Amino acid sequence: MDDEDQKRSAASDERTSELRREYLGRPRSMPTALAGAGVELFLGIGLLAAGGWFLDDWLGSRPWFLVIGVAIGFTAGMFRIWKIGSRSFK
Repeated sequence: MDDEDQKRSAASDERTSELRREYLGRPRSMPTALAGAGVELFLGIGLLAAGGWFLDDWLGSRPWFLVIGVAIGFTAGMFRIWKIGSRSFK
């Protein structure tokens, strides 16, 4: 690699870092990220369970939509926690 290629590569790396900071913001620490994922898990389960309960009440199909809402909320929350955990070990 000659000097011109090295300069171009350094400029590209710098621009990538700028864009990452601009669009992704400041990286969060692991405890903060996991706390946020815990809140997302809790809210996801709670909101989807409430929606399932409402649908069950409206359609008279208890408890199926409640169970489906809890399962989807739990699955989505665990996926989010797994995603954050796997990102931290790269």
